[in-house]
Amino acid sequence: MSVTATKETILLLGNYRPTLTLARVLSKQGFRIISGLEGCDGGAEYSRYVDQIWDHEPVKTNPEGFLKSLPAFVRENNVAVIFPVSEESVRFFAERSDLDYGNAVIATVQADLIKRCLDKMFMMKLAQAHNIPTAAFAYADDQSQLQKKSQAIGFPLVIRPQDSNQRIDGKKALFIQDIQDLNRQLPKWPALQKGLVLKKKAKGKRHNIYFAAQKGKLYRYLHAVILRTDMADGSGLAVEGMTIRPEAQLQRFTATLVKNLDYSGIGCAQYLVDDDTGDISFLEINPRIAGNHAVPEFAGLKLSSILVDMAKNKALDTRPVQGRTGIRYVWTYGDLLSAKSAWLRREIGSVATIAKFLRAARKGFRADLHMSYVWHDPGPGIMSLLSLAPNWRRLFVRLTNSERGTVRAQARPPH
Repeated sequence: MSVTATKETILLLGNYRPTLTLARVLSKQGFRIISGLEGCDGGAEYSRYVDQIWDHEPVKTNPEGFLKSLPAFVRENNVAVIFPVSEESVRFFAERSDLDYGNAVIATVQADLIKRCLDKMFMMKLAQAHNIPTAAFAYADDQSQLQKKSQAIGFPLVIRPQDSNQRIDGKKALFIQDIQDLNRQLPKWPALQKGLVLKKKAKGKRHNIYFAAQKGKLYRYLHAVILRTDMADGSGLAVEGMTIRPEAQLQRFTATLVKNLDYSGIGCAQYLVDDDTGDISFLEINPRIAGNHAVPEFAGLKLSSILVDMAKNKALDTRPVQGRTGIRYVWTYGDLLSAKSAWLRREIGSVATIAKFLRAARKGFRADLHMSYVWHDPGPGIMSLLSLAPNWRRLFVRLTNSERGTVRAQARPPH
């Protein structure tokens, strides 16, 4: 059952790419859309489907300030549904699930499910217990354990904060090549970190499984593979991908995890798959709208309405749906920004940068779907591209004084 066409108001929190898709879908279903302004890549303020923007206190850095202003805003704007989009806002409401938000309901999966999915050690142990392959992992809560367990797992490895909302020197993860690299990047225990999750770095392309489930049973399903990201090592955000026929093993693994979590709602399971060896490594389940939410929506899964219907206690249509295959999608802004940033850091020269720009343009023209741009709502996509316009003075200095074919040696990509 779809959301009833009314003029009820939905507040979207987190101004990111999926916010645009949600606004476009839910607005067409008759909702009035308000979007929070906090976020780095959404462009909701330029969308014709967003009726109002709320410039609130940041959820991540000032949650108490946000909480103080939220009830009055909900009441004054007659908000019927609060829809957390960003991980910070999803976590915010999961940690405050007992609070009263007036007449507004929260469009999210259950708080205990969110907490389990965001607990990386719990999820990897769950996968391991059900014979779902995942790379070797460990937990460290001091510098001595970090050294010992890193060497026990073996290099290269990935180190992340136990709390996914935290950062290590501003980074979501550190990629460690060997013990010398560990000592260089983490010579002492990072401040504010209660624990670190260590995981052997696996090879392969990232595979995203978009799904909806009810009481532990899948009923909507789409398999997509990420072909390129905005990082040279394959980490980072997807800039090109394709939907494919469901692969039996990954479908079975996802069904097992969903069953054992007694999962209700929408989510995105992620795996790494090595094309050469076929080796699989489970990564995580994101219990929220995915960054590339436009993909399952375009493919026919209609995930946008499910959390709204659940929050409003509406009956769900749980007939099995498999998303369309063969859809090529791109995030042109992310592709161009990655090339520009690498050039500014002198990791690549001008010729390579131009080649990357031309490739992004070619892929964009051939794509079936763009993450930000749609013809009937061009503002966000156009404004994101305009933000890439160069600082002409800096460009002139770079080209005249310091280019000359020089590229910084052994440049490390940002994380």
